[in-house]
Amino acid sequence: MKRIFPVLLVAVVVGCKAPGHLVAGDSSKIRVGMTKEELIKAIGKPDHVYSNGTNETLVYMLERPWWQDIPYTVKIVEDKVAAFGDSTITVNYGEQGK
Repeated sequence: MKRIFPVLLVAVVVGCKAPGHLVAGDSSKIRVGMTKEELIKAIGKPDHVYSNGTNETLVYMLERPWWQDIPYTVKIVEDKVAAFGDSTITVNYGEQGK
């Protein structure tokens, strides 16, 4: 019994994923053109959502070693993924957002 507890504890801690966080491999499930509903079904709900009324930016936290997580953004235009990547990406909605 004393040996099982540490193994179970490690399994629980390793298996936990915080809401709004992406772990290794999650970002490979994102594709340009998928709907917002498909995105959330594939990788979960975002940590934050920003909207300008017509377009949205979903923000996840990409988990990295040693707690150096970085924001990972997904741009939604007309209810579909238009762009995604770390927080340095920018999207000019231009005529797409109308």
